[in-house]
Amino acid sequence: MNTKIKLIATDVDGTLVKDSSPDVYDEMIDIIKKLTDAGIRFVIASGRQYGSVRKMFARTDRELDYIVENGAHILLRAKNYSITKMERRYVEEIMQDLLALNKDGFVGKPLSRDLNSSDSQIWTGQMTNGDWIVAFFNREDSEQTRFLAINTLGEESMNVRDLWEHTDLGRQRNLNYTIPAHGCKVFRLTKAE
Repeated sequence: MNTKIKLIATDVDGTLVKDSSPDVYDEMIDIIKKLTDAGIRFVIASGRQYGSVRKMFARTDRELDYIVENGAHILLRAKNYSITKMERRYVEEIMQDLLALNKDGFVGKPLSRDLNSSDSQIWTGQMTNGDWIVAFFNREDSEQTRFLAINTLGEESMNVRDLWEHTDLGRQRNLNYTIPAHGCKVFRLTKAE
């Protein structure tokens, strides 16, 4: 193969596999083998964890490069090139907020049970103290906007805390956010004083 191409980088979900599947298309395995045998470096880019992605491409029996965990872990020629770690304090704060939901016995439900509706990707539920939890999910391959009018929860406005970012967002009348592909956001809403 005579080419000036030196490197190919590609996403996994919706490109090399059916969405959320662990099985790489057989024809893709063959193409990856041919490209790497021709001296072209092949880079797998995914939000998935390295261990699961590596298993997915084991059938190539070739040394591939990986940009995984949403770019937080980069491996070149089977060696760690870059690892971005979260601060322990930050992880503990997020876990404290999320474990409080479990301790409360919190159960959320989708706004719609119709999987073709974007409302099936918006979940809400009320905690025993009256606070609301709202989660925006995105099962799509591209970023999507999710919207919820707070008056649907029985209040004109509420104080909003982003449990993922561990930040207070102040008093809001609506939640309107762009969610990255295969991403999510979780909010805790408390009555405004």
